[in-house]
Amino acid sequence: MYRRIHRREYRFPSWFSTAAKRLISRLLDPNPETRITIDAITDLSWFRRANSLGDNLNLLNSVLPPPDQQQLAATASPLSTAALNAFDIISLSIGLDLSGLFDCEGRVRRESRFTSTAAPEAVFGKIEEVSGKLGYVFERRKEGVCAKGLGRWGAVMTVEVAEVAPPMLLVIVKVEGGSCNEQERPGGLCWEELKAELGDLVFAWHTD
Repeated sequence: MYRRIHRREYRFPSWFSTAAKRLISRLLDPNPETRITIDAITDLSWFRRANSLGDNLNLLNSVLPPPDQQQLAATASPLSTAALNAFDIISLSIGLDLSGLFDCEGRVRRESRFTSTAAPEAVFGKIEEVSGKLGYVFERRKEGVCAKGLGRWGAVMTVEVAEVAPPMLLVIVKVEGGSCNEQERPGGLCWEELKAELGDLVFAWHTD
């Protein structure tokens, strides 16, 4: 995809306005010298209109009474996830993984990904249950789309869930730390056992 962008081999949908096509073309300009800058974007008329709308909304919020927290809790929607855009998906490419440049010597790092059509809450619940059997204790972050687990030998497991397209979720499981001598079980985690335990929750595994 980025090679096509570099060669400008892309087309716009017919319903894109001329102004939108021009802006996107300048954003995707492979030459940093001629690519549109943030300052230039903020000078565009539509950007100024969006800012004006945001200011009006802030003013409206300042004069409205604060919401009833109990009512909000009662009407809260199910756990939501961040949606991946094209740039997020491109960044998952193995060729763009620079973590090896920054990992400490002797530090074990392993990552696996899978897609699932289950609800985010079901994904977290199952992973926490399975990982608990493997010696990990999890703590959910407030935003709900990421959880961290501390395991044996100082290993840390991170689970992130993002939405590719409804109802498909991308789940990223990372394990860092632990004994560098255990190549088959980084951080004391048996990945094959984890995969077997997750079972029907997984739509497909996407390994490096």
